[in-house]
Amino acid sequence: MSPAPQVGPLKKKCALLTLVKNENIFLPLWLQYYSKIFNPEDIYILDHESNDGSIEECLKKYSFQHIPLRWGYYDEIWKVERVREKQRELLQFYEYVLFTDADEILIPNPRKFGSLRNYIDGLDRDYVLSTGFQLIHQRGLEPRLDLRRPLLEQRSYWYPDKMYDKPLLARKPLDWMPGFHEAKNASGVRDPDLWLLHLHKMDFDICWLKHQAIAKLSHHPDCVKKKFSWHYRILNLREFEDYFIPRELKKGGARHYLKKGILFFEWLKETLLKQNSLSWSEWISERIPKMTKMPQDLIQKKVI
Repeated sequence: MSPAPQVGPLKKKCALLTLVKNENIFLPLWLQYYSKIFNPEDIYILDHESNDGSIEECLKKYSFQHIPLRWGYYDEIWKVERVREKQRELLQFYEYVLFTDADEILIPNPRKFGSLRNYIDGLDRDYVLSTGFQLIHQRGLEPRLDLRRPLLEQRSYWYPDKMYDKPLLARKPLDWMPGFHEAKNASGVRDPDLWLLHLHKMDFDICWLKHQAIAKLSHHPDCVKKKFSWHYRILNLREFEDYFIPRELKKGGARHYLKKGILFFEWLKETLLKQNSLSWSEWISERIPKMTKMPQDLIQKKVI
């Protein structure tokens, strides 16, 4: 149940919200991180008919508000509608609501903020856009993930991903689009000091098994038609490997240099027309991601 309604300055600061279905890998990691920041009564988990034991196992170790939901499809449109409704409800009782998927960890720059709680306590904006990064399993350099050990002891590479510059933390109702990558009423400049770490690709085998499991579910025809969650319907291992390491990260070859040349002339045109103030290196980094090692202070902090 939600807390008793509060108004004005009596509202609690922030609620945490997610929606899950069979997240036996990611939900424990999500709770491990966010339970250090949020009180149990402020953590809301919308559970879409999980039957893998993940909810029951997590309840043995963590406390949270468990809200069962029923729907016969894997359906991004239904999901975003349920989250919109819950966010609006929670905003009656909280100043802010933070929604993330179970494989998303929101981390402020550790050089400037001690914790996510410190960041939220100092926030005074209607909403904020994160700066998205994909944590990636470098299969030739890193072993398979051992879930008994801290994640960032075993993974140290990431790359920027504009798809995850998401509006997730807000004090006004957000009109999210399916996937939560954008909202119709939340645009603007991302906060470069608020990092959204997407864990989906933290391990090749875990990722492949998750895709296979979701592919077997009944996907709503409207979502299939509109190609929502298209990547969860990849059944061919070779195609999945191409998805796991995006083409933009694979340097070399005529295609890579041709694209870079075309983009250089786009940057030059924008610069000459005074439509762009970014340097070439800043501009190209937003269009062709580069895999790098994560900051050492983030790795050493071992937030997960």
